[in-house]
Amino acid sequence: MEKIQSETQSTLEIRWESLPLVLSVEQVAELVDVGTQQIYDLSRTKDFPARRFGRIIKISRDALRQWMGEDIHKPMDGGWQDESNTMSLVRQTAGRI
Repeated sequence: MEKIQSETQSTLEIRWESLPLVLSVEQVAELVDVGTQQIYDLSRTKDFPARRFGRIIKISRDALRQWMGEDIHKPMDGGWQDESNTMSLVRQTAGRI
């Protein structure tokens, strides 16, 4: 699997337009730099945008972007610049599980 994340010093940049429309648990875990078990745990919560197809879990790229607090209506021009709000949301949600 190719890397879908690039990290520079203190800013995490997600290139949303380069991601597939539907992501696997493994891709989301790599994207937000957490373990796959945390994504599986999140997928069982009501507000996380995961869908189950039998034993397979898939996450919509755009729904994930919106869940993370990214404005899905602004142009996808290289991702978001301020990781503090989005990543703290991921950490807080993961910590509640």
